[in-house]
Amino acid sequence: MNSSRENLLDSEEYLTILSPEKYKKQGNRQKWPQLRDFLFDTKTGSFLGRPKSEWSLVVAFYGVFYLSLLVYFGILIGILTAILDEIHPWRQGMDSPLKFTPGLAFRPMPFFQTKLVRFIQGKPSTYKPYTDHIQAFLLEYENEKQVGENFIDCEKGKPPDQLQKVCRFNVDQLGGLCTWQRDYGYDEGKPCVILKLNKYPADHENIGNISYWPAEGWPGYFFPYLNQEGFRSPLVMIRFDNPINGVLIQVACYAWAKNIRQHLNDQLGVVTFELMVD
Repeated sequence: MNSSRENLLDSEEYLTILSPEKYKKQGNRQKWPQLRDFLFDTKTGSFLGRPKSEWSLVVAFYGVFYLSLLVYFGILIGILTAILDEIHPWRQGMDSPLKFTPGLAFRPMPFFQTKLVRFIQGKPSTYKPYTDHIQAFLLEYENEKQVGENFIDCEKGKPPDQLQKVCRFNVDQLGGLCTWQRDYGYDEGKPCVILKLNKYPADHENIGNISYWPAEGWPGYFFPYLNQEGFRSPLVMIRFDNPINGVLIQVACYAWAKNIRQHLNDQLGVVTFELMVD
């Protein structure tokens, strides 16, 4: 009977019931030496519960494992670098992601979250972001940016033995009405828009007359793109001569060629934007 009472008195459950706060404090003090020994046991020399010999094996295993991964991916990159052509892509034509559809774009587009070109005629603060964007874009087509052994004149066509050369693009062919001196037509309410390929705008009810420079589009000597250094995409400058003010105009521009498919919903061979002149 006395033995059972002593066992009861010595039990942790009884001590907790008798003085819970005091026992809790004692328990926390007792846990610190256990945590300290777990982090680093001065007696056995173990660290985080493992002896030095086990840590050596862990470090060696993961070192070999990650080194093997690094070597494996290095070999894969080396193989891909050896078999891929820097000029001709591995997948071409309908097997490529573009599927004969070139990248189409328009400028100005200073606000990439929207394709709406909207400004107030005669108010420079409303159209300056657009004219500045056009000017910055055309700076890459200045003559001094197209100088070097890799650039040639292709006015009479591109020689077959110089396919790797880049045809110079003359911005003078974009006409004399769409210039920075004339604010690219925005001050007059006749905004100019740059297209990278020969495209055709729509929405004839409100769009009014349109002027193109050059009107015939671009010859084929600018293509295909062969990753030539300094390549400049050919441009077409269009001017909306008399768009209806205060009306949101939907514009769709298509790239026309025998080997280009157009699909408005899938945005294949077409670029769309909105124009509004207040």
